[in-house]
Amino acid sequence: MDISGLVVLGLLATAVGVQAGTCWLSKTKQNLCMGAFSLNVSKEECCRNPSPHVSWTPQTFTSTGDLFYWQELIGGAPDCELCHDTCDGVKCPQGKECRRRRGVPKCVCLINCTQRLRKSRKICGTDGKTYNNECQLRRRNCKRETSVSVAYRGVCRQSCKKVRCLDGKRCLEDQNGLPHCVHCQVHCQNSDDDRVLCGEDGVTYRNPCELRAAVCRRHKSIRIAYYGKCRANATCLDTQCSEGLSCLINPVNHQPLCAQCKTRTCSPLSRYKVCGTDGVDYKNYCILMRASCKMVLAIDTRHSGSCDRSMRRKQKHKKRRRRRKKTRGRKKTRYVDAVLRGSDGVRIKLRLKQVHSKADKGISLPLSLEHLFAQKHVKENG
Repeated sequence: MDISGLVVLGLLATAVGVQAGTCWLSKTKQNLCMGAFSLNVSKEECCRNPSPHVSWTPQTFTSTGDLFYWQELIGGAPDCELCHDTCDGVKCPQGKECRRRRGVPKCVCLINCTQRLRKSRKICGTDGKTYNNECQLRRRNCKRETSVSVAYRGVCRQSCKKVRCLDGKRCLEDQNGLPHCVHCQVHCQNSDDDRVLCGEDGVTYRNPCELRAAVCRRHKSIRIAYYGKCRANATCLDTQCSEGLSCLINPVNHQPLCAQCKTRTCSPLSRYKVCGTDGVDYKNYCILMRASCKMVLAIDTRHSGSCDRSMRRKQKHKKRRRRRKKTRGRKKTRYVDAVLRGSDGVRIKLRLKQVHSKADKGISLPLSLEHLFAQKHVKENG
């Protein structure tokens, strides 16, 4: 074969060469490819990826505009071919194994859930969500590839009240007033940081460790008012805050408090509504602090949620106390019919009237005149 023949064969090989296309992360129910992650690749090269959802299309996109058109406007690229139709060559992450479901391979969770875990009570996760049991928590971790653990037993609370932490942890409320179980240091022996500081509670602490220990005992955060011993007549004029901090006035004890006010931008995604110590509802703690800086007043979180919650709770307690007072002296009356037969054969039919009061602690006293008369009549006939 001459050189010209070799050239022709080379051109033919190029013409029937391997087709280049696009590699995608998944295939939709509408048979469209979504999530392009590799361009100008062959199907063989694309399908070396061990993911069970990886797919390939023969189209080659030369611009980001084409990708945007198919992926965002159309909802996926056509001619989508799933790489794997069996579990051969599929590799699943830890805790999952490949199973063929509805004709396609899928990585499913392997949850070791015992009978004891299935029958366990509700728990609160470290993500602040309530789960029916530990099995549900483990299943969610596997599906969403998260590492949420058990914070404490029972439903998630809005404060440290009724929260019992596990493994020697203590409950602390964050800036949103929400509880967290953490390992707490309540004893300070040798502290490297010996800076004396004044807490917003008006107490002087020998070092930051002592303040953290007080936070653990109190179950609620204590902000640093300023460094140095607490002064009874301290003002913002004679208090020097660190760089980047502004001086606010505590409306409770009229003491200064150094807080970060500059460049405070709040994320609209924060979903934790808080009730401020000024009795005002705020969408989140950041907006509370922004209002605090604007008014030059040290506002803190009273509790999580709306301020109406505390008002409703007070009204509920008032109604309960009022109801107790009303029912404390109230007596219940009941009638019991009875027949007595005397020694002379005379039968006496009477009605017993019993008055029972809560104050009697379960003792019922017959107080009816009819009853007393009947007793007397029986004795006389006897």
